[in-house]
Amino acid sequence: MKENFATHIIGGEMSYKYLGNNNYELTFKLYRDCNPGNANFDSTTFISIYQNTESSYGYVNTTNIFNYFVRGFFFQGYVHYPKPTKLPLFSPDSCNLAPSNVCVEEAIMVDTFQLPYSKYGYTFIYQRCCRNNTINNIVNPGGTGATYSMHIVMDSTIVKTANSSPAFKKFPPIFICNKSPLSIDHSAYDPDGDSLVYELWTPYSGGSPNNFYPIPASTPPFDTVQFLTGYSLNNQIGGKEALKIDPVTGRLTAFPLNLGQYVVGIAVKEYRNGVLLETHHRDFQFNVVECLSKPKATLPDFILLCRDDYRIQFVNKSIGAAKFYWQFGDPTKAPNDTSTAFEPNYQFPTVGFYKTMLITNPSLYCRDTAFTTVKVYNTINGGNFSLNNVCENDAAKFIDLSKLSEGEPSKWKWIINDRDSIFGSPGLLYNYPAGNYQIKQVVFNEYGCTDTTTLPLTLYPKPFILKSPDTLVCNKNTITIRAQSNGTVSWSPKTLTSCEICNKTQVTPLKNTTYYIHSVDNNNCKNTDSIKVFTRLSSIPILDFDFQPVRCAPVSVDFNATYSNLDSICDKEIILNWDVDTDEKVSNKLNLKYLFTKGGDFPVTFSVNKTSVTKNILVLPPDSCYKNLFIPNTFTPNGDQINDVFYVRGTNLRALELHIFNRLGEEIFYTNDYKKGWDGTYKGEKLSPQTFYYTGNVTFWDQTNKSFEGNITIIE
Repeated sequence: MKENFATHIIGGEMSYKYLGNNNYELTFKLYRDCNPGNANFDSTTFISIYQNTESSYGYVNTTNIFNYFVRGFFFQGYVHYPKPTKLPLFSPDSCNLAPSNVCVEEAIMVDTFQLPYSKYGYTFIYQRCCRNNTINNIVNPGGTGATYSMHIVMDSTIVKTANSSPAFKKFPPIFICNKSPLSIDHSAYDPDGDSLVYELWTPYSGGSPNNFYPIPASTPPFDTVQFLTGYSLNNQIGGKEALKIDPVTGRLTAFPLNLGQYVVGIAVKEYRNGVLLETHHRDFQFNVVECLSKPKATLPDFILLCRDDYRIQFVNKSIGAAKFYWQFGDPTKAPNDTSTAFEPNYQFPTVGFYKTMLITNPSLYCRDTAFTTVKVYNTINGGNFSLNNVCENDAAKFIDLSKLSEGEPSKWKWIINDRDSIFGSPGLLYNYPAGNYQIKQVVFNEYGCTDTTTLPLTLYPKPFILKSPDTLVCNKNTITIRAQSNGTVSWSPKTLTSCEICNKTQVTPLKNTTYYIHSVDNNNCKNTDSIKVFTRLSSIPILDFDFQPVRCAPVSVDFNATYSNLDSICDKEIILNWDVDTDEKVSNKLNLKYLFTKGGDFPVTFSVNKTSVTKNILVLPPDSCYKNLFIPNTFTPNGDQINDVFYVRGTNLRALELHIFNRLGEEIFYTNDYKKGWDGTYKGEKLSPQTFYYTGNVTFWDQTNKSFEGNITIIE
């Protein structure tokens, strides 16, 4: 058998009862979280039975597996089990409202076994993973399972007659209130009258996500759950006062302070004549919640009943109550005009007013009482109205024509397609799109009774209009504008158009003008649209372009154009154009890159529509861009006008940057003018013959650069 790994277990316990002739009855109770998303009970429940060979407190050595199993709730097997039962939500205080997010199901499995006498008895074991993943007080709850077991005691030296185990009297409350003291009876009963002693206990774990349903179950000693930091055996749920149990009475007390879900373990030890027979265990889950307000009886101030049979189905909106008591104020049946139903159905004798009372939780201290007056009238009829079909978004009018069987019309409600409502008479329906509608009239008499009538309404669509787009023209120009429609088309202002009733017309605007299109169809539905014609005074745009000085061919040159006042062009289309050397035309580009392959003086023209600007560019022939550089290594600044100045010379030089340093690294001369040289002085003083270091960079006319360095020596 394969079952799914799932998180759902929240508690369980095993007990047994001796039936005579070596027959024993096993009762196994298992509890699961039945909120959506949690697994159901397994389809088959396996319980391993071990025959013990020796016994000592806290440990049982088990052998001889019987391979006996108990089948589950929904399959035929040795025992028929009812379906699991959803437990009612209650707290120690019956007047606290149950939370909406807590759900617990209980499965009770019962079977009988004939077990031959064995001095050390038998052990029954059930193991399953896993517990609720939302538990707050143990480590890895979603990966931690549970073990439930019982030891059947047979040793005749201890029990003179056969033994039955103790069993807890009732399941603890499913939820308890945060920040409220807890005190509940958690005692057990023993069929043999043995002495019982209660204590807290650390619940067993069992199974794992990798082996979630061990078959056969593992034998004692069993592993226990691990409490998180802050929780322990003697402090299982935290709070103002730790969880405690009275060892004699079994009364469980605590004062929780933190919301959440907590695993709790309780053990009861069974003694006979001062000898410990066995320890019975139970673990369960406390849900600590923020308890809601006390239950409240709720009724409206009055209930209106307009029926010829005078019968009413009451609606109960009371909060949190479990029991109810109604008294209907019917003098013809008093004192028997009562009910304990949640929402009773009652027939009054005739027209009249009846004071009705509801008491919630009538036997508890938190009972509450509410009153209402049931106003009983006969059914009315005679509602009627008329309406007119109109065009979409126009006002449809609903005229009341009602002649009521009882009373007079006093209020009107009009419901459109069982969705929207308007009020008053006449009813006016505005701004609805075209379509077919059902109009329901609800007419009220002065008592509040109603009659309902329904009529169809059609809202016709407006005629469509297809038109020319808004446009731009130069002032005093004439253009044609057009419109199509399934209705008759007319134009306004008619004094500014060439045709008043037609699908197209000519206009000559002197300024920005809006021309309106009107259409009327056979249902007299109307539609209006417009065409805007903008005018512009034509003027000349301002154009310019620039480029870098060029050198020898072949060379690629970037031309970058700019313009202003372009929006003054009246033409519909704006065309950018370049003309280079009258042979090349490039359109619709603001910037141009052009390759000159020969030297010459070339005209370049940039134009926008009919406006243009022209500039000439001089390109040197290829042989005009020869480059060389000459730097001497000595000079004689002695004033004889021969070689007195140190220059950097070259062909087609455009720029120079020169630095000269002495042997100490001090800069003694700098220039960025290739026409300027060094005369051998520093700070106005003539320097003695010696060698100096220089470095620099030159730029030629073709925009190429060259770096240089070396030594220059002053000699006499």
